[in-house]
Amino acid sequence: MSESGGVWAPQRRALTASLVASVTLVGSEALAIATVMPAIADDLGVAGYGLAFSVFFVGSIVGVLLAGPAADLVGPRRPYLFGMALFAAGLAVGAAAPTMVVLLAGRLLQGLGAGMIPAVGYVCIGRAYPEAAQPRMLAVLSTAWVVPGAIGPGLAGFVADEAGWRWVLGGLLPLVAATAAVAFGPLGRLAGAGAHVDVGDERAEHGADPPLVDSVFDTIRFAAGVGLVVVALDRLVPFDAAAAAIAVAMVCGGVLIATGPARRLLPAGWWRASRGVPAALAVRALLAYAFVASDVFVPLILTDVRGKSLAFASVAVSVSALVWSAGSWVAERLVARTAPSRLAGAGGALVSVGVLGQLLLLVASVPSAVGLLGVAVAAFGMGLSLTPLSMVVLDQQQEVATGRASSWMALFEQLGFATGPLLAGLLVAAQPVEPGLSRGLAISFVTAAAVAALAAALRRRLVPSTNVGVYSEGPPRVGRPHGRGR
Repeated sequence: MSESGGVWAPQRRALTASLVASVTLVGSEALAIATVMPAIADDLGVAGYGLAFSVFFVGSIVGVLLAGPAADLVGPRRPYLFGMALFAAGLAVGAAAPTMVVLLAGRLLQGLGAGMIPAVGYVCIGRAYPEAAQPRMLAVLSTAWVVPGAIGPGLAGFVADEAGWRWVLGGLLPLVAATAAVAFGPLGRLAGAGAHVDVGDERAEHGADPPLVDSVFDTIRFAAGVGLVVVALDRLVPFDAAAAAIAVAMVCGGVLIATGPARRLLPAGWWRASRGVPAALAVRALLAYAFVASDVFVPLILTDVRGKSLAFASVAVSVSALVWSAGSWVAERLVARTAPSRLAGAGGALVSVGVLGQLLLLVASVPSAVGLLGVAVAAFGMGLSLTPLSMVVLDQQQEVATGRASSWMALFEQLGFATGPLLAGLLVAAQPVEPGLSRGLAISFVTAAAVAALAAALRRRLVPSTNVGVYSEGPPRVGRPHGRGR
């Protein structure tokens, strides 16, 4: 596409609208689930509360790792439509679920489909928008959460109260069909790059990506390993020596299964947060963990600890989505003249402070509005962080590698989102009776705040070792290292 114009230029208008519609759909589902999960837990049992979020993100691992490379080869439309079909199937299964186990299966299908959508979106941003317009497009996509954030949680809470939570999930199915129809044409005009790039430890040694079929098997093995770890941690409740021994064995097995594929699928140095792209991905995962470990439990605190209605609890979800979007727009304004590392570091610090502020929701004498201020601070920090983190990654990729880089960004986000609710849920499920619920959540929130503080401390590693400006003038970014400096 032409390098001229912005995100709403005539040649990009339809593509921008279709990406916004896609994010709006995914946002509507995410906020609806966050709002009605207390009602689902009342109906199907609280034991799977945290796991319902985690299996979604484990499914997303497969989606994001397959969609990016597939979009590089065949273009974004086919992986996008396949993802939408899986997403719709998951909604249908969840809406009809008679037990928590069936609901978890539906959530897994939703995750498989939903994981493909952000990966495709990042591919489109990296390939179809000029570098100067990419931060604005990221902010525009964040704005796509405004409508779901403003009306979605309240509407979901109302529907759940009046008609039941099943209608919330089933009611999204027509939106899936409409969104796919809007995106069909614009995505079809973006062809695949038809090339591979050198990424990861073993590929760097051999000088080429593995064949796509090998990537599929690696993806399945990696997701299976991560899933085994997730299930192992979930089985720790109720805790006893036998459960602990089984969980340790499962975790070791999961790590062994996932290690080999991780070397081939992920960028070199990711596990030690090496400077540049690996550090940006690690910070992304840490922030996602810290934010969601507290955010998904705010409605539960408001309903079970504070005795509020689902409609009131939806206010917290709306505040989170709207303020996150505001943070993204602030980042878009600042990213051209402020080091991405500084923005990401400041955002991480705000997430840490905001999560600590949410502890006030557990203190009965403190008004709920004071605790919701912590939700807003953490959400603003997330919005401020993710745009510069995305630019650090996209700015250091070859154009033909945008799919792979997009998969990395979405994957590390999903890993954080998967582990956050799970580990927090373990503490909640282990102490299900007041004041055990408050005690478990307090420990979880403090841990999440510490993780966000670690992410903020890694900001200096976001600068590539070359110290070349990320947004400095120079030749096209194909093969060019970037980094504005501290």
